[in-house]
Formats: sequence, C-alpha cells, structure tokens
Amino acid sequence: SNKFILDTNGRLILGHSASTGEDRIFQIVGTTSDSSSAQLIRHGADTAASKIDFAKSRNATIGSNTVVQDDDVLGDIIWRGDDGTDLNSEAAKISAVVDGTPGSNDMPGRLVFATSADGSASPTERMRLDSSGNVGINKSAPNMGSHDIALTISNTATSARTAIEVEGNTANCHGAIDFRSNGTLVSAINSRGTDRLQFCTG
Repeated sequence: SNKFILDTNGRLILGHSASTGEDRIFQIVGTTSDSSSAQLIRHGADTAASKIDFAKSRNATIGSNTVVQDDDVLGDIIWRGDDGTDLNSEAAKISAVVDGTPGSNDMPGRLVFATSADGSASPTERMRLDSSGNVGINKSAPNMGSHDIALTISNTATSARTAIEVEGNTANCHGAIDFRSNGTLVSAINSRGTDRLQFCTG
C-alpha cells in the first residue's frame, strides 16, 4: 500500500492518497496520534533544541529581500476541527506579528492568542504579548497611559471580575497580591480567613 504520495499539485501527503483538508504542500494524515503526528528530536550536550522556523519577506521574488512592515503576520499556528462538512473551521490560532518598525537586525514582534466563540469559525484575539513584554487580556493595547503597565485585563461585561483563587488549604489565606522590588517583598494585600482583607507594609 502507498506510504506517501506526491500529487499533481506538488503536495506531499503521508498516510493518504489525496488532500482531505486545506491545500497545504505537506500533509500527514492518520487515525492514531503516532500516524498523524510529527516529532523533531535533537541530540547534543548543549542547551539547543529542535526548531519550527517561520520566516516572511515583503519581496515577492524567492531569494530577494524586502523589509517587512508593522502588523505583518510572520507565522500562524492554527487548530481546526471537523464541523460535519469539512476541516476548514478554525477553533484557535496563535500568530507572531511585527510590532513596530523593523530594520537591519531589528525585528520587534508580538504574540497574539485567538479563539473562536461559540457559533463562529473565525478566531478573535483574546490575549496579546507585545514587543515590550506587556500582556493584554481582551485588550489589544495593554500599555495605555504614562505608566508602564505590564498586565491589563479588560472585559466589556458590566459584571466583569478578576479572580484570584487558592485551592487546597485555604484556612489562613485565600489569595494575595504581592508588591516586590528586585524580588524583595515590600507590601501586599491578602485575603485572610473568611471575612478579612489585610493590607501589609514594611
């Protein structure tokens, strides 16, 4: 039986005789985790590992170079599911995007995490890690204002909340927000017992 096929469109298909999903140039099709998965293994007495490497150029000629621009997508990781008709519906996506003005040896980037809502097959941005290391949850511009805001959590619902939950032994502490300077704890807000909010300084 065929182990792989190179079809007339130049697609290399392992485990099947035709494309069953998107028209990607390389496809692995199987009925088990092993037969439908790829594994990259590196042996070496060092800290390096295998890589999946995405690259993009603004030049339409292969082998030529033109600098990419702000908001150009450099690569996507996409998850799709069978909706009873085909395998084209997207459930989630992670994208690497240019986040600023690139130049020689200068490539600012951000990661965008997106999921599809119930009733949709098009992922919507839910979280962003920008080129400055700021994180926005339901916020595409996480660092707003004159202060360096590392984490912004936003929700349009009028009942929106941010929860800090401690599981297990919660007799003394139900969660805390620590304020640290160079790793040293300087103050904190703790939820103590069942009916106390404790503010700690010094």
